Amino acid sequence: MPNSTAVDAAFALGKTLKDTCPITGNGDLYGLGIRIGLYLQIFTAQISGLASHVLEVDDNIGHAVVVFILATGTVLLRLILQQRIEAVEVFPILSLLVVQLGACRVPFWKKPMTVAIYLGEVVCLLSLTTWFWFHGMDTLPRSCRDDYAFFFKRVSIWNWFRKFSQAGTILAVIGGGGGVLVYLFSEFPIPKNGASDKRLMYKSATRPHLLELLTMDTRVAKGR
Repeated sequence: MPNSTAVDAAFALGKTLKDTCPITGNGDLYGLGIRIGLYLQIFTAQISGLASHVLEVDDNIGHAVVVFILATGTVLLRLILQQRIEAVEVFPILSLLVVQLGACRVPFWKKPMTVAIYLGEVVCLLSLTTWFWFHGMDTLPRSCRDDYAFFFKRVSIWNWFRKFSQAGTILAVIGGGGGVLVYLFSEFPIPKNGASDKRLMYKSATRPHLLELLTMDTRVAKGR
């Protein structure tokens, strides 16, 4: 591993020579077509979610967004684990995925499996975002002395903008985690004392067991 003094000297020399320190971007991950697709899905997911609620049909665009986020997030995680991507590249695509995930109209969805995948993506993306801003960006490869992003103007992602993003991540974790808990409690409410036992007794008394159904099917088959 190179000496930090030598690395600092190399960065200083590049700065003196006005080296722009270009990074070859990954067009397959955050190229122009990918970004346009993300922007379009963010807006169309809103319209599709509301239309599915009014017309009482499935939100197919919202379901496609979930699949797209799953595929893109998997590729991003693989590149991070393989140390084949820099922090300045992770920041924009990770932010777009979080925004895209928040654009989905989940309360209007009617497929429990899609909702379950969505909740898993919320937990994974918030965890990855927290890891990235608080620790991960220090462990990823870095070619330049400073990396910049656009936030109304050209700003460094390593100074105050990093602290700003950490604060935003904490708010996102509180909001996203709270939303997941509210949904889970609404779908699986905690019964009052004694209510759960009575409900289970009622279900067991009124609903035939699987073994009884199999026995009935066997008798019918023998009768034939």
